[in-house]
Amino acid sequence: MDIIATESRKLPVSRRGIYWLASFPRSGNTWLRIFVCNLLDLVRGEPIPQNAVSNLLKYTAVERMEINYRPFISWQDAVDHPLRVLQLRPHVQQKLASEHPHSIFAKTHSAAAITGGIPQINPLVTRGAAYIIRNPLDVACSFAPFYDVSIEEAIRRMGMRDHYLSSADGQVAEFVSSWSIHVESWTETSKIDPFVLRYEDMVNEPQRTFAAFARHANINATAEQVGQAIELVAFSRLQREEAAGHDGPRSSYSGEKFFRVGKTGQWRDKLTPAQVDRIVNDHGKWMERYRYLPDQASEGRAGLPVNRGADAHLRGDTA
Repeated sequence: MDIIATESRKLPVSRRGIYWLASFPRSGNTWLRIFVCNLLDLVRGEPIPQNAVSNLLKYTAVERMEINYRPFISWQDAVDHPLRVLQLRPHVQQKLASEHPHSIFAKTHSAAAITGGIPQINPLVTRGAAYIIRNPLDVACSFAPFYDVSIEEAIRRMGMRDHYLSSADGQVAEFVSSWSIHVESWTETSKIDPFVLRYEDMVNEPQRTFAAFARHANINATAEQVGQAIELVAFSRLQREEAAGHDGPRSSYSGEKFFRVGKTGQWRDKLTPAQVDRIVNDHGKWMERYRYLPDQASEGRAGLPVNRGADAHLRGDTA
């Protein structure tokens, strides 16, 4: 597959359109989506649903859902011809934006790259983005049971340049690439300048981190509303709702829980030294950049200006 990261020169983006919630798989994307939905209900004075996950599609979309591609390609053709799906992606995103003339939050696991000459994220219908990054050592521990593969296979896929999620369960193919290329495509070389959230900061410093994200996404919420929304999406609550059988995100390929652990540093008990070494060998450059190397203080704040032009949001300096 022809994989070329987009050039670093930024293009103007629309003030309306899609606000991307982007991440490599198993990095906290759905958690952020649930937070967005509950925060918007609070801001708009809407009744808070009994189940935190019940209004996921009220305010957010999943770009790769088959229903978004139905006007362009049949499901069987999408299954049989994944490269055709990648070629259609900018057109689907344009249609999705046109159906929501003000803005829409949309989940994607796609790399912000060009494949076969086609951009997988259309900057012309983009109003902004948040990129969630998680320690790849922990990603491997979550990726393996969710996709029903061994940890060795999870590590292999995380290192594949031509890695894509295949069409399945009502969702079309999505180009992911390796963990490192995914991170680089969104944070350094794409035409979109996202707000970067570390999963570890979402866990350990939720008020500061979620409040900074809300400001970047232009959600006019008070500190109290942010705190309420954080309580509504506490991982223990999401696990209880899933166990009770409430509607929510798609379960894993293996039938395991979607909301598994929600903690940081689980790799210390799950990975062998050889597996850690392989992940570091594959992704050391970006692990160092985001303080994920085993000898770095990976569980605290990054202490780095990860958001180009948005340092005030990261520090929490804005009102």
